[in-house]
Amino acid sequence: MPKKPYRIRLAQKAPLLGMPENRHWVLLANYGDKSLLRNHVAFEMGRRTRLAWTPRSHLVEVTLNGDYIGQYQLTEQIRVGADRVDITELEPEDVTPETIGGGYLLELDGRRDCAANVQFDTSRGVPYCIDTPDAETIAPAQFAYIRNYVQSTENAIYGATFTDPTTGYTAWLDTATFVDWYLVNELMMNQDARDWSSIWSYKDRDGKLSRGPLWDFDISSGNANYGANTDPRGWWIRYGPWYGRLFEDPAFAQAVRARWDALKADQIDTLLAFIDAEVAGMGDAPANNFQRWPILAGHVWPNGVVTGSYEGEVAYFKDWLIQRIAWLDAHL
Repeated sequence: MPKKPYRIRLAQKAPLLGMPENRHWVLLANYGDKSLLRNHVAFEMGRRTRLAWTPRSHLVEVTLNGDYIGQYQLTEQIRVGADRVDITELEPEDVTPETIGGGYLLELDGRRDCAANVQFDTSRGVPYCIDTPDAETIAPAQFAYIRNYVQSTENAIYGATFTDPTTGYTAWLDTATFVDWYLVNELMMNQDARDWSSIWSYKDRDGKLSRGPLWDFDISSGNANYGANTDPRGWWIRYGPWYGRLFEDPAFAQAVRARWDALKADQIDTLLAFIDAEVAGMGDAPANNFQRWPILAGHVWPNGVVTGSYEGEVAYFKDWLIQRIAWLDAHL
């Protein structure tokens, strides 16, 4: 796409717009999302849950080498660190029984876009890339450990005693994170998060496999002309790897419903007011962006609709969310 995203690596750590200091940042272009808001709203919803960390972000206008290039979303890059994915950083020598258990950061990635020594598929064909430790530093024993741990988790999920608290899936995965990650992605019907990419997980040294952080919501909330995305009714993430089986456990289904009920009035229903406040706070930025990138009247892959105006794009996004919230409230 002509409006490019950017990764930023500062010469030294710095706090940006009140976010904790770091060297690594991302400017999301949100080119195909003409509301300019879907990633921002999803991250806000993530911060309203029990997920340990969701990237902080701010909507900004960017001028690069004297050229105005539009409105962007400045956000924290997914990385292991005290103010980001806060898990133990493994050293190559950490291969003893006391140290090999973590931490690991990995992504379910259907592109398999990683080196062979950090990529594996489960027996059910679920593809994972290990992000941390990276391909240059991971020890073979560490690779074997996390591959076997993920496989053991999958085996427990699909095992005959999968609901047993000792031999079933709860011995291997952190249920609360899987519930909250599910709710944010199902709420926004995130196209890629069913089974394709940006499905992050982590495991700390003394912890279970946890789901998160959130990432990549531009193709969500009705903004795709394929899959089930334009219709705010129906399940999407529930059909992805592991979740269909998890929902066969009445306890998991009840946990999802209870969490939805706990969040709905104060955290979910108020997302519409958050959108209004963010739009007001942007001022002339959307107009400036679409003057630089005059795409409102045309189709940009994979838009589900073309409204012809920025106000129409925001209204469509909000109306889709209203219908989605109502459907989930009636069917969870």
